[in-house]
Amino acid sequence: MKLVVRRVYDFGAQRDEVGETLLSPSAWDAVRRLPGAFHLDDTRAEWLAAGSSPPYPQRAQAVAALVRELGASSLCSHGAGGALLEQRLHELMPELHLTCTDFAPETVARLRELFTGADVVVADLLDPASLPRAELHLMHRLDQELTREEWHDVFSGLDAPVLFVPSEILTPTSAAKELARRALRPRATRAGLFRNEAALRDLWSSWFDDRHVQLADETGFLLTSRAPLRSPA
Repeated sequence: MKLVVRRVYDFGAQRDEVGETLLSPSAWDAVRRLPGAFHLDDTRAEWLAAGSSPPYPQRAQAVAALVRELGASSLCSHGAGGALLEQRLHELMPELHLTCTDFAPETVARLRELFTGADVVVADLLDPASLPRAELHLMHRLDQELTREEWHDVFSGLDAPVLFVPSEILTPTSAAKELARRALRPRATRAGLFRNEAALRDLWSSWFDDRHVQLADETGFLLTSRAPLRSPA
């Protein structure tokens, strides 16, 4: 059974700076400026120190192992944001051609100054012409951003392997907690959708086979194309 719950995030006193929804370039540019979990550091030294803290080195080790298993020489990380995982991956594999994308232009400009080891570009998953080509695509904690139909559009246009790491794999318990959070915080910012495993697999199952992979503290899916590009039935 597929289970989908709308997610909210409580920014407290900073809510008016972010707005009613997090799902826009301007909102993400705002949260990258604000203190908190999504903050993008102002100096390279601070940014490098943040990426050196757990769990980023451990997650990067797991990604590097998959890159080696696949024999990939290039990786594109979509919606990289602060790119702390990607920073550690570059330290482990400086030979890997690494591209980081985000749809928030101010975030991209700031990240370019910090991350000299990668190509950092503005791109939008919903604009296929803007997406760089790569031998492996990384989609790390992006699952909540798009609707089912939008994810179908994304996956129908890809044929290279994808490492897809959801923000959370929804369970009945976590769904109940999310519904309670919405009731208790009516002014919380809308932040997309959480899905259980059945609903996540529904996003790509028309085009990709998958297997579970473990990235230290996170569970992800390695997606491999099984058919020529086509539209969903």
